[in-house]
Amino acid sequence: MNATQHPHLLRASALVLTLAAPFAAGTALAQDSTPAESDAPAETSSAEATPAEAHRPSHRDQFRAQARQPGSTQLLTSVISSIGFGPELTWGGGLQLRLDHYPTGLPFRVGGWLQSEVQTDGAVRIAGGMQSGAWFMGCQVGLAYRFESDRYWSTLGVQLGKSIDFGIFQLGGRVVIPIAEFSFQDAQSPSTLTSTGIEGAVYMTVGLPTLLDGERRDCGCPHGPGHDEDAHE
Repeated sequence: MNATQHPHLLRASALVLTLAAPFAAGTALAQDSTPAESDAPAETSSAEATPAEAHRPSHRDQFRAQARQPGSTQLLTSVISSIGFGPELTWGGGLQLRLDHYPTGLPFRVGGWLQSEVQTDGAVRIAGGMQSGAWFMGCQVGLAYRFESDRYWSTLGVQLGKSIDFGIFQLGGRVVIPIAEFSFQDAQSPSTLTSTGIEGAVYMTVGLPTLLDGERRDCGCPHGPGHDEDAHE
């Protein structure tokens, strides 16, 4: 029996080969992809976190841990130097006391401050009030009294200030809004004094902290117990 006598047999054989070709190609591709799949677990295991990283506390956990730590209090005694912008440019120098109380281990503080300066126009100014801060930013509000000089009346005003803290260094600015002015000259003699008006100034302080309560870490910032361990982890 030859092929010319059975054309239907040839056609059936060709159809079977045509249908079997895709299955053969798919089997070959599956065999080629098997090694790649076997390598996948190795890559996954290398990408897995180490035990230390897996147990590392999150930022939220660290925040809560610091919030549970006891607070601390310190007194910062500083030398202050200022440049004032009022009726004339003046330079001042003196002392500043700042009391910082940290209720918890977080870097949020409240307290008070007191300043005393002698200015180049001969006036002496004292100021004090309340202050608060977070991290390296601070703000203050209080009263300032400027004693009478040869040119200006005594002035009582509201002082508002903003500062940036760099450890024992502080750089800030303030503005004094007068609410009352006084003169101690003879009321019957003509007054030659004038008003200072609204005064502004920039200042810098360098201080020495004294811990009153709680603990302090190496940088000199007060904190509660256990803060060093969190900082060095």
